[in-house]
Amino acid sequence: MRHLLSILTSELSSARKFVIFIWVFCLAFFIGIISLNLWIDPFFIFRRSPFEPRLASIDSHQRFTKSLQVITRQPHTIILGSSRVYRGFDVKDGIYNMGVCSLTLTEARSYIDHILRFSSPRTIVLGLDFWMCDTTTPTQVDWDKNIGSFAYVMQSFLKALLKPEAIIKYLIFSFKSIINKNEPIKKEEWTYEGFFRTEKRSKQEVEQMLHSYEKFLKNTHIDLGMLSLLEDIIHKCHSKGVKLYVYISPLHPETKAVYMKSEIGLSFNPWREKIQQICWKNQVPFHDFTDILKDSPLLSEGSIDDWLDYSHFSPKIGSTILQSFGILEGTSN
Repeated sequence: MRHLLSILTSELSSARKFVIFIWVFCLAFFIGIISLNLWIDPFFIFRRSPFEPRLASIDSHQRFTKSLQVITRQPHTIILGSSRVYRGFDVKDGIYNMGVCSLTLTEARSYIDHILRFSSPRTIVLGLDFWMCDTTTPTQVDWDKNIGSFAYVMQSFLKALLKPEAIIKYLIFSFKSIINKNEPIKKEEWTYEGFFRTEKRSKQEVEQMLHSYEKFLKNTHIDLGMLSLLEDIIHKCHSKGVKLYVYISPLHPETKAVYMKSEIGLSFNPWREKIQQICWKNQVPFHDFTDILKDSPLLSEGSIDDWLDYSHFSPKIGSTILQSFGILEGTSN
């Protein structure tokens, strides 16, 4: 009998040790992942300066990353818009660039909810592009419909701290950079303020982007009724006492020509006029920069001072836009 009890006790003890080992291993694993994520910070959420300026994880997770960055940065001024914003506004001193690739008006309204709930800006600048009213893609695939909620913020911060995939992706990116060390590496990088420093583009790159833009517009369907979302944005900002500025992005004459030749070209000028009416009706400072660079030359040799490519204006023009609103120091409206 005693021998049987001794065997059972031994087996129970071994089982307990195994359970304890599993718990300790899991705890150590999670502590290790959190420590690595905090040290490398692959989404550039917590660090003041990046572990590596060209963090690959931000590129494919812009919506996720910037929704958390705006909370940890707590800027007094936010510029919201598409890639034309994150490539075109090199800002500092409490101004945050919240541009994300192919931002839509539906997403912009949700971002405004998120911003007003989890940060305290005094000023928001909203950059508008024609395709933001495209009904075929009201949101992009990496958009989270729960943004703006406390649940989203809690889950997203946990995701940033616990997901090993971002670190793995970063390590693969670094390994590839070492393997290809003899190849010229573009000095493109994300800054603390959300700006993406873009190198000059070659003639071939510029032309390829224009052709892809032409294809994109063929599958675009504009609904001016979506501009009711702009009115929602205006009312939300007014209710929180936040100063809102609105502008329409500058267009290179070649890009405007693509707009006007497409099936949706007839909606372009009515779209501009309706935005102007909405802003004037609600006493929102507004500028239509569509034709500010109408005399721009062809990008026959690639990027020029005013243009990175036929779609994206340079930071020089971004500064001009902010100066027109009196946002940059030493300027007036």
